Amino acid sequence: MKKPMAPTTILYILIGIASLFFIPSPTQSHLQPNTDEAFTSIVISQRGLDFVKDLLIEKAVSSIVPLQLPNIEKSIKIPFVGSVNMVLSNTTIYQINVSESYAKLGDAGVSIIVSGATCNLSMNWYYSYSTWLVPVEISDRGTASVQVEGLEVGLTLGLGNEEGTLKLSLLDCGCYVKDISIKLDGGASWLYQGMIDAFEEQIGSAVESAITKKLKEGILKLDTFLQALPKEIPVDDNASLNVTFVNDPLLSNASVGFEINGLFTERKRDPVLGYRHENSKTSVFCPDSSKMVGISLDEAVFNSASALYYNATFMQWIVDKVPDQSLLNTAGWRFVVPQLYKKYPNDDMTLNISLSSPPVVIISEKNIDATINVDLIIDVLEAGEVVPVACISLVIRASGLVKVAGNNLAGSVKLNDFTMSLKWSNIGNLRLYLVQPVMWTVIQTVFLPYANSHLVQGFPLPIIHGFTLHNANIISSDSRIMVCSDVIYTETNNLSQLLSIWEIASLNSKEDDRGAFDHCANLTTHPQCPHAADLIQCERMIDAFEEQIGSAVESAITKKLKEGILKLDTFLQALPKEIPVDDNASLNVTFVNDPLLSNASVGFEINGLFTERKRDPVLGYRHENSKTSVFCPDSSKMVGISLDEAVFNSASALYYNATFMQWIVDKVPDQSLLNTAGWRFVVPQLYKKYPNDDMTLNISLSSPPVVIISEKNIDATINVDLIIDVLEAGEVVPVACISLVIRASGLVKVAGNNLAGSVKLNDFTMSLKWSNIGNLRLYLVQPVMWTVIQTVFLPYANSHLVQGFPLPIIHGFTLHNANIISSDSRIMVCSDVIYTETNNLSQLLSIWE
Repeated sequence: MKKPMAPTTILYILIGIASLFFIPSPTQSHLQPNTDEAFTSIVISQRGLDFVKDLLIEKAVSSIVPLQLPNIEKSIKIPFVGSVNMVLSNTTIYQINVSESYAKLGDAGVSIIVSGATCNLSMNWYYSYSTWLVPVEISDRGTASVQVEGLEVGLTLGLGNEEGTLKLSLLDCGCYVKDISIKLDGGASWLYQGMIDAFEEQIGSAVESAITKKLKEGILKLDTFLQALPKEIPVDDNASLNVTFVNDPLLSNASVGFEINGLFTERKRDPVLGYRHENSKTSVFCPDSSKMVGISLDEAVFNSASALYYNATFMQWIVDKVPDQSLLNTAGWRFVVPQLYKKYPNDDMTLNISLSSPPVVIISEKNIDATINVDLIIDVLEAGEVVPVACISLVIRASGLVKVAGNNLAGSVKLNDFTMSLKWSNIGNLRLYLVQPVMWTVIQTVFLPYANSHLVQGFPLPIIHGFTLHNANIISSDSRIMVCSDVIYTETNNLSQLLSIWEIASLNSKEDDRGAFDHCANLTTHPQCPHAADLIQCERMIDAFEEQIGSAVESAITKKLKEGILKLDTFLQALPKEIPVDDNASLNVTFVNDPLLSNASVGFEINGLFTERKRDPVLGYRHENSKTSVFCPDSSKMVGISLDEAVFNSASALYYNATFMQWIVDKVPDQSLLNTAGWRFVVPQLYKKYPNDDMTLNISLSSPPVVIISEKNIDATINVDLIIDVLEAGEVVPVACISLVIRASGLVKVAGNNLAGSVKLNDFTMSLKWSNIGNLRLYLVQPVMWTVIQTVFLPYANSHLVQGFPLPIIHGFTLHNANIISSDSRIMVCSDVIYTETNNLSQLLSIWE
C-alpha cells in the first residue's frame, strides 16, 4: 500500500538528518558556549534517516494539504464553436500519494528525491462564448477533478555550523509534472478535449510553482527554527548540558555526524527584569540614637526580589484544593455563571493562577503598598481533559506589614481592593458583578495565604553570622524601610576566626629569667619576707631591666597590632559579596561608596538588591582533545552518541564545586558503628574518653572524582575525608579525620533517554589526617572503613547515579534497544529510536502549515 506524502514533506527528512535526535526543547534557556571543543558526537545512520523520513512523511500530509493554486484564465478556439473563454478557480490539492522517495548523502550536502508521486486536485470551471448564429452569450459552470501523475521533486540541502547552531541552506531545488488527467462533472464532450488542450500545461506549471515555493518557504522557516534552538539542556537546578554545535557536520555516503560540546556547565537563567528605582540616598540615622545598628532598605530591593522570582517563573500555580471545595465544581458556580454549569454540569475545576507582571512595591511614610496583576484561568476537568473556559484579569491592591524575625526581614500582605476584567471566554460573556464575590473569596482564602506562606519566611538582612538583631524597630519613610536595632552575640566559627587574629604570643624570654622575675614579684608582695639580701638583689634587677622590659612590651604589642590589622584587612577583603537566600536568589551585599563617619556613628552603603544566585566556576578536569566522532559497529542502528570522559569529569567537577559532595551520616545499616561502644576494640582510647556516646560520620570529598574510560573498564578515583564526630552533651566533637583514596569501577546503562550508572568498590587505601585522641591502628580501622564504604558511601552515590543525566535526544523520541560500547577515553551509545507524539514535534512540524 502506498504511503501518502506531500511533496514539500521531503523537507521533514532534513529535520531528522539535521536535528531530530539531539535538539533540546525550545523552551529551555540559552547559553553561549565557553569553548569550541567537542566532547560528544552523534552519528545518524541511513536506517535512522529512513526512520525519520517515514515518520515525517506521515506527519507532513496533514499539515500541507489542502494547498490552493492561483486561478487560471484562457481563451481557446473550438471547431464549430468559435472562441471560448475558460476560467479555472478554487483549484486545490487535497490529496498526495508517494510511491518512492529516498535521501542520499554526499560531499555537497543532503540530496532528497521524491519520484512517482501523484496529486489529486479539485477545481471549479466556467466558460462562456457567443457565435454569429446565436446573438446571446452562452455560458456554463461546474466542477472537475484532476490527477497529477509522475510528480518528481528533488532538492539539495547544505548543512553548516554558524556560531554554535546548525545553518541550513538550499543549494538546489526542482519539481516536474509528467502527466495530467481531468474528469469533468457535466459539460459537453467538446469541453473535455478543450480543457485538456487549454490547461494541461498551465495546471502542471501551477502545481510545480506552488510546490517549489512551499519548499523554499519551508527551508527558510526551518533554518530560522534551527538558528533559534537553545544551546543548553537543563539537568537540574544547578547544572546544564552544553549542546552547542562544534565544527561542521560530517557527511559520508551512509551517515551524517554532528559534534557538540557536551560538557556540564553551571546552569544559567535569563537576567532579572528591570524594576522601578530612583537613585535616592539610602543612608539612615535612626531616631533612637541608643540603637546599635541601623539598616536602610530602598523599595528597589523589594522590587528586585519581585522581578527575580517572577522571571524565574515561580509566580504561577495550579489550585486544586481550597477551603470551600464547592468553588472547584461547576455546581458551585451555577448561579454565578449559569452557562458554565449548563455546559459542564457537576464537573470538577482547577484555577490556573499566574502573575502577568512582577508585583510593584511602593513604600511611603505610612504604608507599604503592592500592586499585583494576576491572570486567573478557570479550567474544567472533563473526561480526564483540562478544558480552559475563561480567563479573568485581576489588579490586586494590597498593603504590607514587615517585621524582623531573627536576622530576616519577614512580612505579610492583606487585601485593600481589586478590580477585574474578562480577558477571554469560551462560554460567552460573564456577569462580573456576580463573579466578584467569588474572586474576593479566592483572593482572601487562596491567593493571599499562599503568598504569605512565603513572605513569612523573609529574606536575610546583611548581618555577620554570630550576631543577632535584638529589640528591633521598623520605620517607614519615603521609598525606604529602616531597621533600627541592638545586637547580641553568639560564638561562631566566623567570629572565632576573626578574633583569633589578635592573639598575642608570649614574650620570648628565657625560663630562668621568667622565674627570676616571678621570684622578685613574690618578694616585693610579701613584706614579711626574711630574705633581705634577696630583696636587694631583686630591686637591683628591676632597676637594670625596667626600661628594656617596657620597651619589649611596647614593641611586641605594636608588632602584633600591625599584624592583626593586616590579617583583619585580608579577612574583610575575603568576605562574600552576596548572601544566598535560596537556590535561585542571593542578596547583593557589595559595598557602595566610602563609609560615612560622624562623631556618633559610622554608616555603610551596600547594593542590597536581589540577584540571580551565582556559584563558583567549575573546576578543571582531565581532557585530551581527541576526535569524538563515532561510527557504531552495528550499522543498522539508527543513531550513535559518543561521550568523551571529559563529559563525566565536567559533571564531577561541577557538583563538587557546588558543594554537593559532602554529607553527615547519622544512620547506617549497622547502627552500632555510630556509637563509641562499637569501636571499643578498634580504637580503645575513643571508647575510654567518650564511653557509649553516639557518633556521626562527616564525609566530604577533598577533590572531584576522576573518571578514566578504557576499552574494558570505566574507573573512578575518589578522594574522601571522613571525620569521626562524637555527640557529647549536645555538642558535636570532631575526634579524628581519616583520608581515603577509593578506587571504583563503573557500569553504565541507558534508562529511557538518560545515561545512568553505578559504581562498585575495587580497593581503597587510607591514612590518618589528624587525631585528637592519639594515634589510630589503621589495620584495625580498615574493616570498619570497608563496611562504611560498602554499606553507606557507595549506596548513597549509586542512589544518585541511577537517576543518570539526559542524553541529547529531542523530546518525543526514545532510545530503543540501545547498546553501550567503551573505547579509549569515550563511551558510545548505539541505538534505535521510537517516537511518541509531543508538543515539541507538533511545533516543529507546524512550520510547513
